[in-house]
Amino acid sequence: MTTSTRPGALFLETGWAESFAVTGDGRVAVAWSTADGPRVHTVSGPASPPEPANTLSSIDQAGLSGGPRRIAFWAQLADEDNRFVLFTAVPGETPVRTAIEAPRQPCGVAWAGPDHVVTTWQTADGPVLARVAVTPGARPETLWRLPASPRWPDPVPDVAPDGRIVLTVASGTGQDIVVLDHGVVTTLLAGNRSAAPTRARWSPDGRSVVVLVRRRRATEARLIDLVAGTMEVLDGPAPTDVPVWNGDGTKLAFAAHDWPVTRLHVHDLPSRTLTEVPAPAGTCAEAPQWHGDDCYFRVLGPDHPPAVRRWRPGATAALPVTPPATVSRPVSPSVVRLPSREGFDLPALAYEPWIPDRGTVVMLHGGPASCWRNGWNPVLLDLLGAGYRVVLLETRGTTFTGWPVPPVPVTEHGVREVEDVADSVAALIRLGLAQPGRIVLAGHSHGAFIAYRASLALPEVAGVITTSGYLHPAVLAGSGDPEVHRFAAAAFADRAWAGDPAAALPSRCPVLSVHGERDKQVPAGDAEAMFARLDGAGHEWVLLANDDHSFRIRRNAARYAAAARDFLGRVLA
Repeated sequence: MTTSTRPGALFLETGWAESFAVTGDGRVAVAWSTADGPRVHTVSGPASPPEPANTLSSIDQAGLSGGPRRIAFWAQLADEDNRFVLFTAVPGETPVRTAIEAPRQPCGVAWAGPDHVVTTWQTADGPVLARVAVTPGARPETLWRLPASPRWPDPVPDVAPDGRIVLTVASGTGQDIVVLDHGVVTTLLAGNRSAAPTRARWSPDGRSVVVLVRRRRATEARLIDLVAGTMEVLDGPAPTDVPVWNGDGTKLAFAAHDWPVTRLHVHDLPSRTLTEVPAPAGTCAEAPQWHGDDCYFRVLGPDHPPAVRRWRPGATAALPVTPPATVSRPVSPSVVRLPSREGFDLPALAYEPWIPDRGTVVMLHGGPASCWRNGWNPVLLDLLGAGYRVVLLETRGTTFTGWPVPPVPVTEHGVREVEDVADSVAALIRLGLAQPGRIVLAGHSHGAFIAYRASLALPEVAGVITTSGYLHPAVLAGSGDPEVHRFAAAAFADRAWAGDPAAALPSRCPVLSVHGERDKQVPAGDAEAMFARLDGAGHEWVLLANDDHSFRIRRNAARYAAAARDFLGRVLA
């Protein structure tokens, strides 16, 4: 299927797979992007249009996990204060609500046989590891109260055939991989300052564990044989997530960064050979999954929305599972190196407009612990179709690993990134990729703050677009996300340089702020109150009904794109 290039059409005409799961009996379920937000759908046959699987009133349905016959998924319920609730269902049947809830964000889920799931759960008394039956009304059974930590280490569990559970927990040295064996906890791999184990998976026979270890900006996979008592580092490129075993334990599939794309590989353990899976260029968005000899994965690129494919080792092509789609013309960015004042290069991806150049939009992601990929971005495509060049810029402080970029001490966030934006704007002008007065900075979340701060000292910039952002660190005090509080406390402990939050905020150019009504990370009410303090003229506030920090509702994303086009047309006229 080929979609229209009319601005806004990509949002309303094309659905795509936000995530997926494969059950033990081979059924595929996807969180399908709809105009009202992601909804769990079932896939009846190869490349068949997914069919809706429930009528839950929710903003988001995500985090799918496949069990022997059922799937588990999190639904963000709009009429229950946006809390995430865990549901299970046989694909195509009415979902069953469990007693597991997550007020902030979904947690990892693992299946423990056909009738139970195991997950980590933040309770009023602290984090716990819990097991719950997939029957209506079943109450969670606490298996272990996890060690307290000021930072939630995302302890995704995995369950062996004999019931042992492996997961990540906080420790005095950072975080460790531990095994819970019927109430007895043993440390399998301890972390330290130079190596942090982040996630582990059991082999199908429960004999071995594969662990993802982060070493500063690199990653490695370690294979631990618990019976033989050996550990080895697997050869090959650095994985993005812990590798996934096939059914007989002879192969491990994983995605690896090759910036600006990721590539999918399969490691054959008996022969110690590595094979790259033939897939469309782009990003393998999450861990692959196996069913029998088939490896399922979700891939997305700048000119093709996320779709699920499957590949059998030895095959020359990966076959579509969900309907593949492409836009009507190829989209391929240029990798650009932008010199900084301190002598290192900042990475950027530059996308050329489809019609005569009307200006340049420099985008900054949120995080700051994040990085750009050459993946599916309908807003970007919408801007290209309207005649704007788009540059995706990486600054210091991100998780970018494509080439060496100096780290940023947490206390210097909000300062060093602003310097990087200024250096990058100057370099883009020198390279002919931007013109003074025809540049707009667009930032998401923390990137919105950086875009606004940078604009105050850059007369070359004609406007600022913020999404789910804040214009002053004081806004973060009302966040419902503990991670945001921890970041703000460390990064903005001394924020005198940001100005008095009760005073008028300076502006040098018009600002468009777009915010989700139900944003918990950066509360909309607090952000709007700060936005109202902007001096100057030409500012615009857009509130997206029922949406959250990431604009999951597709019709709202289309509204954001339309507002951005109108704003760009006004400030770059």
